[in-house]
Amino acid sequence: MERAFWDRMVGWKQGGEKKLALLLDPDRIGETTWALLDALGQHPPDLLLVGGSLLVQGQIDACIRSARQNCPAPIFLFPGSAMHVSPL
Repeated sequence: MERAFWDRMVGWKQGGEKKLALLLDPDRIGETTWALLDALGQHPPDLLLVGGSLLVQGQIDACIRSARQNCPAPIFLFPGSAMHVSPL
């Protein structure tokens, strides 16, 4: 995690600010999720978490790519195991 973002998160906590994090599970991606990812540029959360417990469909890279293209929020992997880490 970038130190600057960590410092912002600590500031939010100390200031009692509420923030929105969105967890995207690549195994549960459907048309609604892709539409949500397209809309994130207009109303982005403060951060995105990408991951799940199984990741059997192999869509984590596509999910990360789409999130990066459509949302300015920082993206953090939320892996269920070491097998779920992506180079993207």
